[in-house]
Amino acid sequence: MLRSGSLLILKTPEVYYATTNQATWKIYVTNRGTGTAHGVWVDDVLGSGLAFSSAIVDEATGWSVTSNLDHNGSAINGAYVAIADMLPGERREITFVADVVGCDDLTNDVTASWGCGGLDCETPVSDSSEVRIPAPLLVTTNNVTSPLDACGSPEGYVALRNAGQTTNYDLQATVTLPSGLSYVSGSTRWRLNGGPWSGPAGTYDPNPTTSPLAWTSTEMPALASLDPGDQIEIEYELASACAFEGGDVTVSTQ
Repeated sequence: MLRSGSLLILKTPEVYYATTNQATWKIYVTNRGTGTAHGVWVDDVLGSGLAFSSAIVDEATGWSVTSNLDHNGSAINGAYVAIADMLPGERREITFVADVVGCDDLTNDVTASWGCGGLDCETPVSDSSEVRIPAPLLVTTNNVTSPLDACGSPEGYVALRNAGQTTNYDLQATVTLPSGLSYVSGSTRWRLNGGPWSGPAGTYDPNPTTSPLAWTSTEMPALASLDPGDQIEIEYELASACAFEGGDVTVSTQ
């Protein structure tokens, strides 16, 4: 009698709701056969909206991870996990992490088999999952001192609040000024969630400092990410020319 391994594979969750820029799965590989499964391989292939970050097997030794190659050495977007041996009834848990780098093609397909001499001793088994991103909701408040005197120094205020269910990354706030109203260099200050103000000290000036003014994480570190419920407040000073005749100050966000 020839004893043989027989693999069962399961990936969970089937649908991953990404509220941050990473997605994590558990992959369970079980040998339900009567013999040892030698040379177990697990290929995890990601869609173009995902990028491999890490994979760990729940045992100290006897496994390895190769990024962006499958078990045959061909290029993939994902990783190959090799497990030396699995005894009958043995189950291995693989923690697989991917970065969310896009908004589309967020698929994850895993395939496994085992064998020797470059041949598979079992028809590969597979499972799949997908990532869904909850709709973001960024609420913006914009205010400038009004009315103001000619040659006056009004103050500008912008608030960005994440009212959605997913973290927002790489935020940008753009302020467009009417003719005759200009930004005062070195006047920007900001705070997160009602905390202490940072600035002004010239460090947080927008780029450019002429309309339209634009702040990104380069000028203001807090704009790198905004968790659900977080709010960033930005204050800055303006100067009006003698001939300033009024107009709209508009804000757009990305």
